[in-house]
Amino acid sequence: MPAAIILAAGEGRRMGGVAKSLLRINEELLITRLMAALHDAGVTEVLVVTGTHHDAIAAVVEPIGARVVRNPRPEDGQQSSVRLGLESAALSADAFLMVLCDQPLVNAADIQELLATFTAHPEYDFCVPVVNGERGNPVVVSRCAVEQILAMDRRIACREFMRQNPQAVWRHVTENEHFVTDLDTLSDLGAMAKRTGWAIEFPKG
Repeated sequence: MPAAIILAAGEGRRMGGVAKSLLRINEELLITRLMAALHDAGVTEVLVVTGTHHDAIAAVVEPIGARVVRNPRPEDGQQSSVRLGLESAALSADAFLMVLCDQPLVNAADIQELLATFTAHPEYDFCVPVVNGERGNPVVVSRCAVEQILAMDRRIACREFMRQNPQAVWRHVTENEHFVTDLDTLSDLGAMAKRTGWAIEFPKG
């Protein structure tokens, strides 16, 4: 069975310093949408890596079954959160989904698509969606690769391991833009609301 690691440690600086995972889409928190999509895809073991907005995020996700680990230095970048997530995950899982907290279009079907593709290519340790030449997310990682990463220097996480081992990466070429759509800036929010008709609100409080 796969497990998921949701990366939610960022400050959200380009969004005005708000927790992007706590944006409300039609009254539903973005991170709970992602957790529901994972659950519907059969992924029930979820670890959330927090940082700047730890307390607010943990208060939402722990009551609905996620484990939480706090990155004490989120300013060190996303790969520090990836590494912490891998170190904290249960290695009994067959594979790990590395999930960004700000991808509002990713749904259960997308997750199942990635997992099915990963399973269909067992000779590869990574499955990375690629849309119009752009690398997307989530990324699926084998337990074998995680074990290798954890045996390496702590500065090494998935991105550097893939760079060093390109032969281990299956590029899942697709036209599915869900994998490359995220919410980084205020203009992204406006574009998403216009595209979908969704009501998107900042975190309350």
